[in-house]
Amino acid sequence: MNYMKKKKTILFGIDGATWNLLDKYLMDGYLPTFDYVIKGGTRATMLSTIPAVTLPSWTSMFTGVNPAKHGLTDFILKAKKKFVLATSNYRMIDTIWQIMGRKGVKSIVVNDPTTYPPEKINGIMTTGLMTPPGANYVYPLELRSEIERVAGGYWTDLPLDYYLTVSKNYDRAYSMVEEFANKTAKVGNYLAQNYEWDMLAVIFISTDKIQHTLWHKQEYILKHYMQIDNILKHYLDIANKEDANILIVSDHGFGPLQRTFYINTWLANIGFQKRKTNLINLMARIGLSPAKIAVGLKKFRLYELVLRNLMQSDLIVDAAFQYDRPIDLDNSTAFAKAEGIFINDSVMSDSYEKTRQTIMEKLEKLKDNDMPVVARAYKREEVMHGAYIGRAPDILFILNDGYCPTYYSDGPDSEYIGTDKGGYKGGSANTGIHRPEGILMSYGSDIKQHEIMDRVRVYDIAPTILHMMGLAIPSYMDGHVLKNIFKANSKLVEQENVVEANEVNRIKNKLHRLKIT
Repeated sequence: MNYMKKKKTILFGIDGATWNLLDKYLMDGYLPTFDYVIKGGTRATMLSTIPAVTLPSWTSMFTGVNPAKHGLTDFILKAKKKFVLATSNYRMIDTIWQIMGRKGVKSIVVNDPTTYPPEKINGIMTTGLMTPPGANYVYPLELRSEIERVAGGYWTDLPLDYYLTVSKNYDRAYSMVEEFANKTAKVGNYLAQNYEWDMLAVIFISTDKIQHTLWHKQEYILKHYMQIDNILKHYLDIANKEDANILIVSDHGFGPLQRTFYINTWLANIGFQKRKTNLINLMARIGLSPAKIAVGLKKFRLYELVLRNLMQSDLIVDAAFQYDRPIDLDNSTAFAKAEGIFINDSVMSDSYEKTRQTIMEKLEKLKDNDMPVVARAYKREEVMHGAYIGRAPDILFILNDGYCPTYYSDGPDSEYIGTDKGGYKGGSANTGIHRPEGILMSYGSDIKQHEIMDRVRVYDIAPTILHMMGLAIPSYMDGHVLKNIFKANSKLVEQENVVEANEVNRIKNKLHRLKIT
């Protein structure tokens, strides 16, 4: 089978970017580069995964499959009957960078939020959000000193100081966000200009961070979108110079946060959960919150060492998320350790569905001052399918606008709806929260102009990029090629959309399943 000669493609990722803000800023003339792209290309709303969380959503975008197929169902997974912090070691499907690499396509991937440790690809990769402090973040390793020099110190995430600063000094906190974005942009620009590539992907997480913490200070949000607009201009120049098509994407959208739903407190109140005491619980009672402990460790330069070791062990799940009122997992019927509800394995099979249905009905009847909290509750198999569905909560749900779910257990025992936004006891409160509706924009010599598309899914990006690179689409992918973004006379429309069975990948997945379930 002959495929079209590959053409360069750029993916410009903006974590949490939302039309709710972009349209307002565009109307007021604050974002000239975005305006140029939209007028000369296409736009669409892109629906996230359920839950609409960074790790499963970006992974679905980079693999073309839903979370139960790739295995990263949330930041915390249930694997081999244990709860673990998700890393790319638990991802069971190849990313497009790996697929393209086997076909001779060179990729540069900067600040991949879903990957740690960095993967051997045909090109260059720097990792992002899931990287333990102080750990290696780059492949190939010999480029690390070069990247450090270019960035003036590469950041995979905002430093701890940000979360301690944001509630005290907005200007100082914003300067950290600005610096983070600039470091990512500099590295992407430098690598694109000095190394060979066919696919360039640069992902900005700074937008997600600032929208979580400073949604109530919209002047800072606007200032940061203006910064991203200016950064995009440089990448648009690269696209024009290289005659590359560019996709601008977000993993989910955003909105205001007014109230927090403490899932575990609610489950305890309705009789489905019991609590216990442990060392972490006792530490919390004497005022040693995680934020205070982190400050102390940082003072003695031990923070990075301790956090790195925690992230590489199972202890972090309890240490970080059930520190105040630990859950008695053995004697609880249901509990949350992710953005959903797990039914205890000890529940008899004949009562499992009845228990799940009862909890779902109670969720959908849950009210806060006569206002419904839950928009809709789902059985996990209603929103995902695949070999690793057992890693996900048995019940998933979408909350109504303004509400944030938290599996942190520090809500007062009698209050399951609270104003301690985000549930970060002893730390900064959140004022913004994820919404399912993200963005998609596309621009280039193959892209239609002035086109507003129907809603698309995050799964559609991977097959679309493979198609743009002239490669066959693996048959297991859930997404579809977005052919309606292309001009009628583009070879990308004429090109046959060939599906490849990819038996090698299927065998690889079966071997993985023997090791990690």
